Amino acid sequence: MNFTRTNNSLTREVEVQKFGAAVYGRIFHPLSLYNSAPKEIEGEETISISDFQQYAVDRLLVLYGIDQRCGLDQGVNKIIEMEEVTAGTKTMKHKRDMDQLLKQHGLSADIPGTERRVAAKDAISHFILRLAYSQNKDKQEWFVRNECRLMLYRLTEAKNEIPEFIQAAGLKYQILTDQEKASLTDRQKSFLGENLKRNVYKVNFEEAVSLLARRRVFCQKGFAYVSSDDLSSLIMSKFRQNLTDSLYAAHGSTAAEQYVFSDPRIGGFVKMLSNVYMGPDFSSAASGEEIERLTLQNIETHATRSFPPCMRRQWAHLKTEHHLKHWGRLQLRLFLKGCGLTLDEQLGLWKTLMAPKVDADKFEKEHSYNLRHVYGKEGKRSERPPYPCQKIISGSSPPAPGPGECHGCPMKHFDQQPLTQMLKEYGTPDSSITQIMDLKKGHHYQLACVEYFKAQHPGHEGDGVGNHPNAFYKESVKYWDAKTKKQTGAAAAAGGAGPAPMDTN
Repeated sequence: MNFTRTNNSLTREVEVQKFGAAVYGRIFHPLSLYNSAPKEIEGEETISISDFQQYAVDRLLVLYGIDQRCGLDQGVNKIIEMEEVTAGTKTMKHKRDMDQLLKQHGLSADIPGTERRVAAKDAISHFILRLAYSQNKDKQEWFVRNECRLMLYRLTEAKNEIPEFIQAAGLKYQILTDQEKASLTDRQKSFLGENLKRNVYKVNFEEAVSLLARRRVFCQKGFAYVSSDDLSSLIMSKFRQNLTDSLYAAHGSTAAEQYVFSDPRIGGFVKMLSNVYMGPDFSSAASGEEIERLTLQNIETHATRSFPPCMRRQWAHLKTEHHLKHWGRLQLRLFLKGCGLTLDEQLGLWKTLMAPKVDADKFEKEHSYNLRHVYGKEGKRSERPPYPCQKIISGSSPPAPGPGECHGCPMKHFDQQPLTQMLKEYGTPDSSITQIMDLKKGHHYQLACVEYFKAQHPGHEGDGVGNHPNAFYKESVKYWDAKTKKQTGAAAAAGGAGPAPMDTN
């Protein structure tokens, strides 16, 4: 996507999306393969800087919302599920919640007359984020995964309009005529079964390889015959491949550098988008949730069962070695602050644990100021938020751990053998370790951490986990609190004097 400079706006020199307005009257969601960005919005060829930024932020919030709702589910089963589900104390209908998310951020045309503007915003915001995420390969998979989830949700909502979409998008998927269906062999007709009563599509063999591997199609003379039930899968494969290819092509692009990243009005904004954390704010204790805050009295209990692996490892290292290097100290201190430890509690804690190697005078000179700075009592006097997972994983700030350092993300920065050993020490079942290692090999570090959480919290689906260490802690504390209350209630109902011993396995 090219930009030319004007005084207060950006002009896009790109081709017009050709998907017409016919479908807009029957569905609320724009559908696009994003082969090109829109040239204009309701006749205007420019967009203000503030709208440019807001479009990007709105889409990023939608993708984060989708990621939080789907968890490890690679599709959208949790989104399109209609029945009510309960997560902790919050009950919601996933589909209704998803619809509200899109409406809230202007990516659903639920108001008549807004269809074209919403479609333009949808395309522009997609291309902005595509440029932003093209520059960091570690984060591209997250972007692709959630864009695919959004696309699949829209396809599911608009399944009756998919034939129109195929034609408008220029996809060469040919619908078999009744005469062609009649000419099929008995074996081919048997394979298609009831699908013969609906549309059957003839596509190039190369585009249906994923379906062929699952024995969902039959092939003849270089073509695959695809039922209408499998058409979404075919479109999604093409969408994912096109998006992945475009990110690869844009990485290091001289055009992107010349027209976007070097533009003083938008360059810095686009560069930082892939590093922005849009989840809950953990600057203050427990992010306003009614859970037990971390204290000096319960820290040992919570460290064992509710700290994520990255923080549990650093906590253990601090206790045994009585020291952490700079980035480890900062990462752990911010996390502990977000869990609820007060400034006075952290000052006393660190002073005690570092005492064997750091005397009182040195601690006061070198460490007290940094702790007060974390809580906004020094420097600019603004509290620093705990690091989200993406920032820890990225290896920029904080940088990847070097010799003698133990900050960072074990799922990314550990080799297979030490990671396996650590997981075994934490009581992780072998079956879960295997899944975690598979996710690590696929560079799905956050999903690997979600799998670890599920192994440590039987019955929990991992919802709300995977984007922030403090979210891991919050969901874990809620889990164990609920388990304690359940066991206490069961003991009271049975006439017991108190809660039964809690099973932490």
